[in-house]
Amino acid sequence: MEAMSLQQLRELAKQVDPTVEIDDDVANLLLDLADQFVEEVTTVSCQLAKHRGGDKLEPRDLKLCLEKNWDIRVPGYVVLNDGAKGVVKRPGPTDTHKQRAEKIRKTTAN
Repeated sequence: MEAMSLQQLRELAKQVDPTVEIDDDVANLLLDLADQFVEEVTTVSCQLAKHRGGDKLEPRDLKLCLEKNWDIRVPGYVVLNDGAKGVVKRPGPTDTHKQRAEKIRKTTAN
């Protein structure tokens, strides 16, 4: 099973830079790397699930694998100590920040 198709890779590249052209050899190499990455993350995550005594793969297994093996953090997603899932909500801007932003808007508007 492929992580993505050649067409999906080309579309993704165009989203990043509309002028980019990817050589077929480079595209095939990138697709192979993506497949290897997905396979390795899945394998290691399944091993982690088995190690913790789980009978199914859970997001926390993937999260741990990505963080420990590749230093990849999934923004906005945390696994709490009790295994519960949560979403990190950033606090809104402070009143001081709002006042500064308003002063900047007024200054640049003139």
